[in-house]
Amino acid sequence: MDEMFQAAELKVPLNQEFLPLVLSYVESSAKIFGLGESETTPLILATEEIFSFLMFNAKSADELALKCRYRGSYLELIAKFTAEMLPVESLNLTSKISADDDSALESMGLMIAARSVDKLHLDIDDEGNMLLYMIKNKMYKKLEPEPMPEITYGERFTAVDIDVERIEEFCKLALAKYHGTPAAELVEYPERLADMISRGDFDGCFVEDEKEQIAGALLWKSDGKALIGHGLYLFTQSEVAAAALIDGCSVRSVMLKPFLLFIKDATEDTKGMFLKVKSSAYLTMNPMDKVSGVYLCPRLVSYVRDYFKYLGIAKNIYEQMDDIDDISKLSPKSAFAADVDKENKAVTLSVLWLGQDAVQNLKNHVEVLQKEGFLNITFLLEMSKQSDAVMGEFLLQAGFTPDVIIPETAEGDILTWKKVIS
Repeated sequence: MDEMFQAAELKVPLNQEFLPLVLSYVESSAKIFGLGESETTPLILATEEIFSFLMFNAKSADELALKCRYRGSYLELIAKFTAEMLPVESLNLTSKISADDDSALESMGLMIAARSVDKLHLDIDDEGNMLLYMIKNKMYKKLEPEPMPEITYGERFTAVDIDVERIEEFCKLALAKYHGTPAAELVEYPERLADMISRGDFDGCFVEDEKEQIAGALLWKSDGKALIGHGLYLFTQSEVAAAALIDGCSVRSVMLKPFLLFIKDATEDTKGMFLKVKSSAYLTMNPMDKVSGVYLCPRLVSYVRDYFKYLGIAKNIYEQMDDIDDISKLSPKSAFAADVDKENKAVTLSVLWLGQDAVQNLKNHVEVLQKEGFLNITFLLEMSKQSDAVMGEFLLQAGFTPDVIIPETAEGDILTWKKVIS
């Protein structure tokens, strides 16, 4: 077991004769962890392309370490290798291949790999190795919305643990009420939600009346010092039911000692119970036990300071000037991860690799996404990374607007940005 999840590992030299072993390992792992052929094939393709590219850029002693981790509703494949073997700019979704450009043709495999999986993330460990995370989601049957049934609820409400056997019942009610809103996304696939809860990706509670009728739910996951929530899903106007959900969350997360419950796409039923900022909601659960800091370019300082002040959260704010004045210290090329939601025409971008061409690269992303019909473009900026402070200035120059702050996640404080497509 690996962090409470099933995992398997393989380490091989980057030689051609080991490719069949690598592909067999990925295929067998995916099948053992319950992925079907339609999910496994793109993962095998991505692995083959990555291995083949690295093989031609490897030295005789170089190795590739692969780890498959099953995360309940998706499979995560982690490739570990020497950092200098990978030109990160090839991972941009805007990358183009020209038959007249030999260097571009060499990177074709990386582009195929990036487009074969559902999510891709790049990181570097403390030893200077590059970690390439490839994620493939399991496929689930989508629930179609039905009219909201008429239910007469009682007056007494109690928060109870999520009953996995009743998740589809809950999802049908939630989709009937919240269809067409961001809150509906989590409940459109009941089997996926059941898997995530069973494997520990999510926790939550139902609220029931005295007849054990489901009157609502609050779902969350722990991320750092905060709880990242979804809801409130309420099928009655009772404030007693809403209060029961919040109390249920507090009791069930007491060992985690979170100081904040944050809901990014809050429903209208959070009104009056949470502090709302734009489409997000915040609820302080415990006093903060320490003050942490964020690193910002000068033009973001006032926005972020006022935002934290409104939330009542104390933060040290460090204004970074040098990174903006001298970007020559950065790599020439940048790369951005793209989490694409084709169904909702939405894309979430984040930094894979920070480089001098970041502004133009962002503009290229917007242009390509706009042509493909994507209307909702979001960027996630980690404010706890001193080296990424300059990215705020790049985003402003590229026409992005700062939006919502997600405090105290596992990656620190995150500032989300929006790009309005006209």
